[in-house]
Amino acid sequence: MTVEQITRTKSRVSEKTGLPLHAVDATAAELDDGHGFHPDPIQIARLRRKIDWRLLPLLSLMYLCSFLDRVNIGNAKVAGLEADIGLTPSEYNWALSIFFIG
Repeated sequence: MTVEQITRTKSRVSEKTGLPLHAVDATAAELDDGHGFHPDPIQIARLRRKIDWRLLPLLSLMYLCSFLDRVNIGNAKVAGLEADIGLTPSEYNWALSIFFIG
């Protein structure tokens, strides 16, 4: 929808909503890429669902592994990790912060 078309419809009112037509068509005008493409909300929902089903299991597994690493580094310190590999307390703290940041 062009600016000229929007200005022509400002005086008309939508029968369904009672809003001016330019307010109803504002989203279509904002989404118009100049080629007449208007995304279908149903297709957008399907695409979003498909992305969710592919990404969420992987992200959940990565979060689980991250959580297990954070738990195990504490157990490793109790079991003598610092003495076994010769870490100073500050080096251990740096290694620990890496697990919590990344």
